[in-house]
Amino acid sequence: MVAATSRHDHLLGNAFDAGSFHPSPFLSRLLDEVLVSSFLRSNVLEPLLGDGDGIAVLADLIHLSDFPPITEKQLGQSLYTLFVSREENTCLICGKPKASLERALGCVRAHLGQKPFGCVGCGLCTATGE
Repeated sequence: MVAATSRHDHLLGNAFDAGSFHPSPFLSRLLDEVLVSSFLRSNVLEPLLGDGDGIAVLADLIHLSDFPPITEKQLGQSLYTLFVSREENTCLICGKPKASLERALGCVRAHLGQKPFGCVGCGLCTATGE
């Protein structure tokens, strides 16, 4: 179990930096915001993009050059969908494609240590989704 935690810490520590699977200044800053968020500390589901907490997280990041366009349709979706490539349902933290968006979101939650929201499929996520 310690090895999986260390692997997660390494992934999160280097996620979105130059040389990572998906380098992005916006996602790096978003991850920093999420890691200190009350919803993560309280181990509750993350906010939606369009609710008050989701908007508050994004408010300080909107000036970043790679801030993604967010459509009205997306406002009812999880904040964590920004950590997922929607075309392939790939977790942008580890780069593993998943069968569905829900599984990709489970992978993101597992990387963040948010339980019981672990996914099944990659050994890394399953190890923390007990």
